[in-house]
Amino acid sequence: MRPTATDPGAPPSAELVARARRWVAADPDPVTRAVVADALAVGDGAVLAELFDGWLRFGTSGLRARRGPGPRRMNELVARCVAAGLVGWLDGRGVAAPRVVVAHDARHGSAGFAAAMAEVVAGRGGTPLRLPEAVPTPVGVWAGRWSGADATVVCTASHNPPSDGGVKVYLGDGAQPVPPDDAALADAIAATDLAALPPVGEPPPPVDAGPLVDAYLDHVAGLVGPVGDGDLPLVHTALHGVGGELVARAFERAGRRPPVPVVAQARPDPDFPTVAVPNPEEPGALDLAVGRAAQVGAAAVLASDPDADRLGVAVPAPPWGVAGAHEVGDGWVRLTGDQVGWLLVDHLLARGDGPDRLVVTTVEASRLAARLAARAGVHHVEVPTGFKWIARAAMARPELAFVAGYEQALGYSVDDAVRDKDGISAALVLAEVLGRLGAQGATVWDALESLARRVGHHATAARWWRGRDGDGATLTAAVAALRADPPTAVGGRAVRAVVDLAEVTPGSPVDGLVVELDDGARAVVRPSGTEPKLKVYVEVVSDLSDRTGAFAAAERAGVAAADALADEMIRLVAPR
Repeated sequence: MRPTATDPGAPPSAELVARARRWVAADPDPVTRAVVADALAVGDGAVLAELFDGWLRFGTSGLRARRGPGPRRMNELVARCVAAGLVGWLDGRGVAAPRVVVAHDARHGSAGFAAAMAEVVAGRGGTPLRLPEAVPTPVGVWAGRWSGADATVVCTASHNPPSDGGVKVYLGDGAQPVPPDDAALADAIAATDLAALPPVGEPPPPVDAGPLVDAYLDHVAGLVGPVGDGDLPLVHTALHGVGGELVARAFERAGRRPPVPVVAQARPDPDFPTVAVPNPEEPGALDLAVGRAAQVGAAAVLASDPDADRLGVAVPAPPWGVAGAHEVGDGWVRLTGDQVGWLLVDHLLARGDGPDRLVVTTVEASRLAARLAARAGVHHVEVPTGFKWIARAAMARPELAFVAGYEQALGYSVDDAVRDKDGISAALVLAEVLGRLGAQGATVWDALESLARRVGHHATAARWWRGRDGDGATLTAAVAALRADPPTAVGGRAVRAVVDLAEVTPGSPVDGLVVELDDGARAVVRPSGTEPKLKVYVEVVSDLSDRTGAFAAAERAGVAAADALADEMIRLVAPR
């Protein structure tokens, strides 16, 4: 809901009034312009402060906010400022007249934001390479590297609610900026002289995206082997996003049968009418897909988020059942982000050899991947929250062959051509994993048992407390309270140490804590970098190497313990 000026608050300061008037004079959108004009007319200081006290800043993945007026919301004028700030910042780094790929998803406003950004890039002397149709984020990122662009922008709010909009920014190396570049770029955006923006006109014509999409599909198809190793029936849901067609085409290009689509969710719809939140992690998001999978006898469900950079997976439950938060339907369970990550890492490690290889995971991810890397004799790096850090870690070690990287929140990279998470290539490689298991008469649960016997049984769970826009200070205060007064025990496990991520990840503005517990368990607590959420990730570890036939019991006990620990931890830290 946009702010209104029907109940005026305290009188605004002269600076707020001046800032709002400059905004109204430059805002090309009559709807957002009218909201600010109304607040000015009645002198509503509360509304003006909410809209103009600060600027959007880069989170863990770009700029995201509710659509609405002012520099703290996502709107056409913010998009124009992002483009102007980016061109100016690049010029300050010696990149004059930059070539900038401009892509967008199918959310409300995204196409307009992209057109406005292309217009400003051209008006500032650059060359915008605007893609004509809505595309998945990994395709936009691919387009930047494939075309040799100096930067790429993708207008998307990923898996956020339908009210949100956003922009992801990538530099000439194909990766998102990290400190100090992200702060410097944000400062350049905020310092944009609104009166000096190019006049609103017709955006430059789009480029022909066909060749770059074909090149992307050829590349991802080459990441998997021949179908002779198995080709199981699968179901795919695009969750009303832009991944449906490209996922099907990627499977066809690789010579595999395309997944059966969930028709009601296959085409882009920015209202996301069949789900509360278009995030494969959220309760209810996979209900239609699981129902379709049961109808067609599918081996698994693959779920893209709206911009198709994430991958959710559901499979039939094992004979012993899996209770709790992982159930998504009668006889089906959602794999955790970690379980999918383990399967991908194990599979990709087995396809190569030699020690000069690299696996990267974020701090919230399970430590099982690190143990797999150690067992294989290859390098592993744990990085701060945000996929940009995975990409940067791989780029920092060019002498090592990148194997895979993942974050617990369903983000995966199965090669380094796209320097961000890619749910399309991950879906194709996971289909290869499932096919090989099926050809061997095995299931996902057999593969997970094999992992547990090799490196220990790991059970993970995640919980979050969702606030409202503007709750950033509340979330920060919750982490600060835990930092100042940590518990002595959680879930019957003594607290052994509390690690402040801001201290162990220099150069990364991570506001989070790792609570180390007895018996190898741990919990990670942090605010989301893209939504008003406080997140908790937990892991419970046990030894299974010499316990014959005990995997079912370990899985039941581990899942129950992880769920209980996550529930207690979120109760402990959530704002009251």
